[in-house]
Amino acid sequence: MRTMKPLLFIAMLLAPLVGARAKQDSAAHARLLSAKTACLHLGNGSDKDLAEARRELKTWGRFKLVDDCSSSDVAIWITARYVPEAEICGAIVQVQGISDKAILWTGNKHCKTKTDEVVGQLVRQLRADMTHMKK
Repeated sequence: MRTMKPLLFIAMLLAPLVGARAKQDSAAHARLLSAKTACLHLGNGSDKDLAEARRELKTWGRFKLVDDCSSSDVAIWITARYVPEAEICGAIVQVQGISDKAILWTGNKHCKTKTDEVVGQLVRQLRADMTHMKK
């Protein structure tokens, strides 16, 4: 019983934070689901990575892709890196609100050698996650 009191106290302290996080996620989901236009940014990576992201997004058809980020609802950032001598390979896809730079969705994945394949998988994961957000 004595050990239960500290645990209960910690749970009471954390409860508002969990609720705040849920509200934050809910707001981010709503913004992401209402977005109609997107621009693509290559933070780090290759033209192949960018082309794969563009291809997956066009196949999906969820966002109208625009060149000028100031006229889009969200920016989709692609960051990918392959360093064979260090055996490092991975990619990050992040969706960011244009007005406030808030991160609305992020995904990352390790790879063996081809970052463009992983970028495609992450865009498909974004698609799956957004489908689940609607439910």
